[in-house]
Parts: sequence; structure tokens; C-alpha cells
Amino acid sequence: MKNNANFNTGLLFITYLLMDSDQEISENELNYLDSVRKEAGVSDDEFRAFYNSVIGKTEREIYQIGMEAINLCSEPEKIQIFVKLYGMALADEVLRVKEVRFILYATRMAEVSMERVIEMANEVGIAVS
Repeated sequence: MKNNANFNTGLLFITYLLMDSDQEISENELNYLDSVRKEAGVSDDEFRAFYNSVIGKTEREIYQIGMEAINLCSEPEKIQIFVKLYGMALADEVLRVKEVRFILYATRMAEVSMERVIEMANEVGIAVS
């Protein structure tokens, strides 16, 4: 499914920050990112362009670009993005405090209910075991 540019920008930029938050990117995280990218309809060329665009940017710049894009999305799109982020946090099978704080802060900035995100994640089979 091809999503709008704001959805894809927000998803990719914020997912990148979440993956890099522990300075350790696991194989599971890379596989999850690839599946999320394909599900969102982001082509290999678009992904390369995104990746090249983050090189040299600070965490703050990446966060601002991602959150600005997310805040231009509809409520259902925002929830979808945060469900995918929640899944990414669980992808390496270790839920770190820094990842939880990051997601909670970002959901607050996007005015999205974390309870709704967890509810939707459970509905699609993403849950803390």
C-alpha cells in the first residue's frame, strides 16, 4: 500500500531515531524496518534517498523533520505510525526504557493516545509477552 509522503517521512525518520536510540541496530530491527518500508510502499530508491538525507543531520533535526511530517497526518495515520514504532521497539525482543520514553514523548507531541496505540498493536498481533 502506498501511503502519503508525510506518513512515509514521519515513519522513516522517527523509526530511524528509535532504531538508533540504543546505538545498536539488530538484525531483527533491520528486518522489521524492511517489512514496514515495503508495507508502506516505499521503493528501494525512495528509501536510499531517505537514508542519504539523514546523513549529517543531528538527532534533533531528524526528530523535527519526522514529527513535523507526523503532525500533518490524519489521526488514523498517526496511530498506524506509532503502532509500527511500538513494533520496532519490540523487534529486538528487548524493550528498553529509552525506547519507551521516546515513544511516549513522541505520542504526546503528536497528541496520540498511547493506550490507543497499544490497543491497535494488540489487534494486529504486536504485544509485549
